[in-house]
Amino acid sequence: MYVVRDLSKSRSLSAMLKSNYGVILVTTTLHFMGRQLGAPMLSRYAEVLGARPEQIGLLYLASASSYSISQPLGGYFADRYGRKKIIVALTTAHAIAYLMYVMATDWRHLLVALATIGFICMYFPALSAITADSIPPEMRGTCYALLRLTPRLAGMASLAISSYLIAKYGLEWGIRIGYIIAFSLMLVNASIRGFLLKETYEGRKDLRLSDMIVGGVKGVKKLGWTMFWLVICASFISLAVGLKGAYYVLYAVHIVGVKDHEWPLIVLLGTSLSLLMSMISGRVADKLGRVNAILMACAPYYIGLSLFLLSRSSPMVAIGYSLVVSSIAMVDPCFSALEADLTPKGMRGEVMAMMNLAWFLPTAVGALIGGHLYSREPHLPFIIGGLSMGLAFIFTGLFIREPLRREE
Repeated sequence: MYVVRDLSKSRSLSAMLKSNYGVILVTTTLHFMGRQLGAPMLSRYAEVLGARPEQIGLLYLASASSYSISQPLGGYFADRYGRKKIIVALTTAHAIAYLMYVMATDWRHLLVALATIGFICMYFPALSAITADSIPPEMRGTCYALLRLTPRLAGMASLAISSYLIAKYGLEWGIRIGYIIAFSLMLVNASIRGFLLKETYEGRKDLRLSDMIVGGVKGVKKLGWTMFWLVICASFISLAVGLKGAYYVLYAVHIVGVKDHEWPLIVLLGTSLSLLMSMISGRVADKLGRVNAILMACAPYYIGLSLFLLSRSSPMVAIGYSLVVSSIAMVDPCFSALEADLTPKGMRGEVMAMMNLAWFLPTAVGALIGGHLYSREPHLPFIIGGLSMGLAFIFTGLFIREPLRREE
């Protein structure tokens, strides 16, 4: 086993931006720019292609399920063979898979596309691990917040472009053109990672796949109760996201009367507030602790959710939605920092895979349940999702304790 050191040991942000962290920041930004050209309108795109709310839930179930299956394999490859190879190969495959969205003529084609891309995302544990490898412990809150901020700042331009494309070419063709652009951006992403990303971990040649399947569970157990409760809280948050995520746009368009081309602009406003709140949360996480930063998100989350459900106009929808998503943005870098704080480098592939399962497997369940709830009563996915978030906040305050020594 051999670990390759790079500029991640530099304690200045400017030096890190010239190392692996800078490469990850740029390529993650390109990925997010492409994603924002289509993902916010995916539920409406599925409707145009013939899907009902229950079938939209099935789409997200297929995506999250295939993603969840792929994560233990991804963690195994990351710890067995190193991070870079799997990242570069599957980023390229991810780019090609975007063409499936472009060519879809039925919602079932989207089902295949989402399931395929979910499996291709096998490289996410490797990307999470190489990111954690490349950031010094005392800068994790700030660096993870920046890693969340910069892609979303660039993604704001994509949202404006998406709104323009939908207004000019209509919903269906506006989204198809957006995914063609996303394909191009992901190819550039793969090229940059191939040429500039440095390996941080050569791997454990004695690691077996059978070890990896149970390795994440054992890793969480070995790392103690705080990691256990981190997994539980992540599961409740992802359940809440799954219940509501696909149905914000449907509720806004069908219940409140928001226009299709207005929704990307509402998402843009939410992204703007998320950027600000994410950076504040990252600084609080580094100065006052990760748990305090997470609990700060509670009040704006419930204020925003209430405003969204009581909305009768586009501005009210925009304010409520923005508060909700910015609250999630406050939580995300804190959880990432805690994961890195608790996990030794040699265990990160398998533990990150387990955490990715905790984030996405409940999302699959939530998406399926959310579709049935929305068909019965459009308010229900949001109400039950709010209860799930409440449990996450309560358990965070009661059970998550920050380590006395943060892992390198």
